[in-house]
Parts: sequence; C-alpha cells; structure tokens
Amino acid sequence: MMRKHFSKKYINAVLPLFLGLFFSCEKFVDTTAPEIREYTVNGEDGTGEVMVDTLSTDLIVTAYFVDDYNLLSYKLGFEYKGTDDSPGLRFPAYLVYEDTFAIAGAQTEIYQTFTVASGQTTGSLFAGTGEYEIYIQAKDRALNESQVSRIPIEFKNFAPYFKFPEYEIDTITHQQANSIIINAYMDDLDNNMNQCEMLMYWRMPDEIEESGYYDSLIHDFALIDPVPGAGQFDISEMYSFPDTGLYDLRVSGFDQRRNNTLAQITFKVE
Repeated sequence: MMRKHFSKKYINAVLPLFLGLFFSCEKFVDTTAPEIREYTVNGEDGTGEVMVDTLSTDLIVTAYFVDDYNLLSYKLGFEYKGTDDSPGLRFPAYLVYEDTFAIAGAQTEIYQTFTVASGQTTGSLFAGTGEYEIYIQAKDRALNESQVSRIPIEFKNFAPYFKFPEYEIDTITHQQANSIIINAYMDDLDNNMNQCEMLMYWRMPDEIEESGYYDSLIHDFALIDPVPGAGQFDISEMYSFPDTGLYDLRVSGFDQRRNNTLAQITFKVE
C-alpha cells in the first residue's frame, strides 16, 4: 500500500515537470541559407573582363554549394541585359531561359554544359547578339535560398536576324477579307547578307500526316536579294489570303559565311 502510494505521489510530482519541459521545447527550424562557395562559366568567375562567346563553343558551368544540413535544388538561367527594348518580334529572339536541378547533401559540386547556337537546333539554346548574365541560386530542404550569383557574358551571333516591328507574337489571327502588309527587316552583325527568301504556305488538312496537315506552297514573294555591305535589308510586301485556314509565313536569310536564320509566323485566317 505504501509502495502504491509512493508511486502515485512520485508521478504527481514528476508529471508537471515533464509536461512543462515537453511544451516548452520549441521545434527546430533551419533558417540558415545555403552558400555558393564557387561559381564559374568556362573557368571565369565574372571578376575579370566580360566573356565574349561567338556561339561556337559549349558553356561549361561549375558551382560548389554548402549548407548546414541538406540541399534541395538549384536554378540556373540566362537573362538578357542589353538595351534593345524596341517593339516587335525578333528571330532569333534574345535568350531567356531558366531551369531547376535537384541536388542533395550538405556539400555539392555541380557541372553543367550548355550549347548556345546561332539558330534553333535540337538540344541547343539559341540567342540574339547582346549582353547577358548567367545566374545561379541554391535552395535547401527548409526552402532557404542562397544569394543569386551572376556572371556577365556577351553573345555575338553572326547569322542574319529578322525583326517584325508590327508583331509581338508568332501566331496572328486575321480576317480573310482584308489584305495584309508584311513589314520586316533583316540585318547582320558583320554586314554580309546575300540572300533572302519569303514564302507563304497553306496548311492543308490531311488525315495521313501525323500533324493532321501537309504544307502547300502557295506564294513565293520573289524578293530581290540583299547586297553584302549595304546594311539593313527592308521588306514590305502585300498579300491576300485565298481562303480561311492556317498559313505559315516562312522567311529565310543567308550570308556569305553560309549562316542562315529561319523566321516563321502563323496566320489563323477567319
């Protein structure tokens, strides 16, 4: 009886202390952000002269991340920092790209290779001439984010480029009753353009084709070729759509180095 009474007394004395200790303990929250200890692009850390890339070599990105506990991911991107804010659709466009990659551990080193080409190809990014920054940021499992590290780079694209000042998107809705005037220009960094071709295709329905359409060439604008060294090549052509449907305007530009650029705008004619 005495033992039972002692046990109950003991529990009554200890329980408040235990409960007080339990409820006074705060759950640990990780608030420390990861760090980027090293970050280079093609061996450069961004402290010297701005790198210049002529879109002929791969970009090799390396970084070393450190966290108190466990890393989760990092994001890597390209941001255009040039001064061209003129309206219109550009081919090739200025490169805007970002992707997120999973990582783990308290210390992680990463290695990524990107190919930036003069025109759109499978597996490659492509960029218009201009100033850019390649940025990187790490995140841990508590969702703390590191500071953003940036390395400046200048891309020089020696292929021709097109600008359509009156269009902001590459898919245009148009009324069949109205003719269109296509205003555009082609230019080139080293001023050696020597050929320009502009064609209109009609996408004809076809159940056999995987896309459901086949391309039918319905008009060749027969542009006079640009003269190397003459500067910007202006285009202004009128066209009337024969019927409703989907049409692709395809413009190809070439230079003396055999670089070429394709621009395509789709018209939904109602």
